[in-house]
Amino acid sequence: MIITAESTELTLPSRERLQSLIAMCPHPMEIFWFVLSLLLFMIMGPFAAPIALVAVFTAKAPEGTMIEPESID
Repeated sequence: MIITAESTELTLPSRERLQSLIAMCPHPMEIFWFVLSLLLFMIMGPFAAPIALVAVFTAKAPEGTMIEPESID
């Protein structure tokens, strides 16, 4: 049994190729920002944690401006 396979190469002009890529990916900027934020999170994540902890523990609410809820008891 002999099987022949023909290779048909799609030769699209660059404008049509670009339009087909855009059609396959309707939100290219969302993908770009997702990948960029993921990479920045992976790179800066461990180094940003100490800064966030310092900010949480040093941030103080001004006295008397916060109203506490009534007790349930």
